[in-house]
Amino acid sequence: MLVLLCVHLLGVVHLGASQSSHPSAYIFPLPNKITFEEGTTTCEGPVKEKIGSARSDIGDEGYILRCHRDYCEITARTQQGLFYGRQTLDQLRNAGTIQCCTIEDAPKMKMRGVMLDLARLKEKHEYYYHIIDQLAKWKINTVFLHLTDHNGCALEFKSFPQLATKYAFTQEEMKKLIRYAADRYVELIPEIESWGHARWITSVPEFSDLAESREKTGSLCTSNPRTWEVLGKIYQEIAQLFPSDYIHAGCDEASFGLCDQCKAKVDKEGPDSLVGEHLKKVCELIKSVGKRPMIWGDVLLSRRGSADQVPKDAVICHWDYKATLSAEPVQFLKSKSFDVVGCPAIVWGSREILPMSDTWDNVANFAQIVLDNNCLGMETTVWVPQRYIADTLYPALAHACEMSWSGNARSRTDFITAFARQFFGLDPAPAVAQALLDVHELSIKGYAKIADIADYARQVFLKGEGDSPPMPEVAEKAKNIVETLRNARRDVRRHQDEYDSLILAADIRAYVEERAAAVYKLVSLLRKARAESERGNMEAAASVLKEAAQLIEGLVPTDRYLASQVADAWNRWRYADDPKKKEGEDNLTAGFARSEDFLRKTIERLKTSTQRFEEGSIPDLDDILN
Repeated sequence: MLVLLCVHLLGVVHLGASQSSHPSAYIFPLPNKITFEEGTTTCEGPVKEKIGSARSDIGDEGYILRCHRDYCEITARTQQGLFYGRQTLDQLRNAGTIQCCTIEDAPKMKMRGVMLDLARLKEKHEYYYHIIDQLAKWKINTVFLHLTDHNGCALEFKSFPQLATKYAFTQEEMKKLIRYAADRYVELIPEIESWGHARWITSVPEFSDLAESREKTGSLCTSNPRTWEVLGKIYQEIAQLFPSDYIHAGCDEASFGLCDQCKAKVDKEGPDSLVGEHLKKVCELIKSVGKRPMIWGDVLLSRRGSADQVPKDAVICHWDYKATLSAEPVQFLKSKSFDVVGCPAIVWGSREILPMSDTWDNVANFAQIVLDNNCLGMETTVWVPQRYIADTLYPALAHACEMSWSGNARSRTDFITAFARQFFGLDPAPAVAQALLDVHELSIKGYAKIADIADYARQVFLKGEGDSPPMPEVAEKAKNIVETLRNARRDVRRHQDEYDSLILAADIRAYVEERAAAVYKLVSLLRKARAESERGNMEAAASVLKEAAQLIEGLVPTDRYLASQVADAWNRWRYADDPKKKEGEDNLTAGFARSEDFLRKTIERLKTSTQRFEEGSIPDLDDILN
């Protein structure tokens, strides 16, 4: 117990420079137990590997790593355990000289997963190799592929080739990715939306009849026999392609009871019966192709009377993205004898730029619920990729990986310090470590302020407000973060692009607030010009509009610079010719494309209106922001 206590304290107390040779200051996920020995090592001597540990407590994925002065030894029961031991050894080698030690380690969760959203934005094939490789180093053993959603289908189906959208994986390409992941002990689980989020199929003319109604095309109709015929063929192909024991059928956020047949069923038997019947059919169909079904839990939990109809071998993926959340839904599902996977998120909903700070609490609190209730594991979800800069994910992802492996509760400062040392090769000063945490407080929820500044300006002009007012204190904080991170940039030895993405995120947020303040000032000047014109003072009105034009022109250099930086970040992992790069309701590159258009047109209209005032006529100032 004394040794365990000492190790725990090393994990939660900030480690100064004199202690930086301790292994716990460099490793994540933090191991369960570290005991120290005399002397130091660089872990560069011979490495002995041995299969066959008699230690049952380390399980099939655990390992024992002994780092002596002259050699290292990894012992495990399986090749997978040896693989995880090597990842820890590599981290210690990156640290340089460390204290000799023995690490005894095993995961707290059986399933340690991350979900990637391919349907909303299909990134370049190489991105998925890259991120799987990194997740495997952090001991993730499952990656869920969200292949279908309203936005499209990221995998070809030979039975229905018309469903695949641009850049979709062919089946041969997916086989290669599956093999690559398997070599790193990562299981790929496919998710096919099988009720809600269904426009990936209902928007294709040949399958429009599968929609629940003409008005609600986002859900499949459970009463339509063809729904089950099509899903059956898709599941059959998925089962043949993916060696995983599971198929995830989605089934979240569904609309139902709208068509005549479904409405009649709801009227006669109640909504719980219809929900239960649909989920049962999905599960039985997946089982018929030799796989174990997984489904999202929200519709079931909203209609709890349906739970008794759902097969008990179905795995329920319960999602809840709040910073604080209740264990009650998990406890209910467990009481019904379901295996449960807890599903937090690091990016979801309206979050823009990078993972939000509250998602760190969501992940940590969900991990505790998973461990307390003996759940199958945790699936950390990463939604709507177009809303964030791809390379900003890694601190939050690493935190989720640590929670999945060890459920460790070391302080955020100690975690981010270990992360910076390992991932960036940077031994951060306390201010830099804090900046790496604080940058996640700069994520933003407001759509118009960042995604459509023209709409934001119209809101301010017409209503006297935007979706959120300018926050100069946030702009100042963002600038301080930028300065702190830039000053440490010269010491970053690894993953410079990922480090720069965090600086870019802070730069963007500072500019977003300054641009919002400029919009408010612009609206004030337009109202002042109108008041001057109503008094017949055309010269004064023209002077006010000249001031407004200078204000907007002052934004252009920063706007263009950040737009180019955002485009470069997009092109690193995403397709340069993807229409979503400059289109779409809520993504960064599209937002900057709109911003440039707004600034250009506003400057032109201000100058035209100024000229009309100077000529003695009165322009329609409402048109400037239209």
